[in-house]
Amino acid sequence: MSSQRGAPFPESGDASPPSRRLKPVSLEPNSQEVGRLHASSPEIALHVNDRLVTAPDGGASLLWLLREFLGIRSVKDGCSPQGQCGACTVLVDGMPRVSCVTPARRVAGRRVTTLEGLGGAAAEWAEAFCSTGASQCGFCTPGIILRFEGLRRKSSSEGDPRRALAAHLCRCTGWQTILEAWEEVAGADDGLPPPATCSDDSSLPLLGEDS
Repeated sequence: MSSQRGAPFPESGDASPPSRRLKPVSLEPNSQEVGRLHASSPEIALHVNDRLVTAPDGGASLLWLLREFLGIRSVKDGCSPQGQCGACTVLVDGMPRVSCVTPARRVAGRRVTTLEGLGGAAAEWAEAFCSTGASQCGFCTPGIILRFEGLRRKSSSEGDPRRALAAHLCRCTGWQTILEAWEEVAGADDGLPPPATCSDDSSLPLLGEDS
């Protein structure tokens, strides 16, 4: 399976706040990808970002279903099928799951959430990552946000964001600024320095763009 690498947040002249810049994603199947599957393949049904989706069960991964079949590019392919970098992390029934090693058929009937399905929470995380400088190339950012959001929903007071980050690789920022972004959103008292003020710079990366 081919992957498209690059920053998910390319530069743009749009200086609007991150809450207004999450790119909508159509969940219409990719007709070319459908044609590659055998016509007799059984179908699976699942909910993706609160929409019912049906897809051929050709033995593909959840990453393939989301990225290639549905065209959701925020789900990154960093190391498939090794499941080591965390870039393809999504939420399955609210729990973080590495999608490149998850067979699509195993999530039949379940609820899958990507960055585009977080609603207002995506804007919260975008603002926090902006204000703390927690995203540089941005490739790993969607997966980390989903990991953090799953942890926050479980209970931010019981979760350990440092432990959660062990499932992710980031070669740009280091972990301090990412933990500061967690602190800003989840409000856990980890003794981290207060986050910096977010600038309204038109060069800031855009959340959820194709790459």
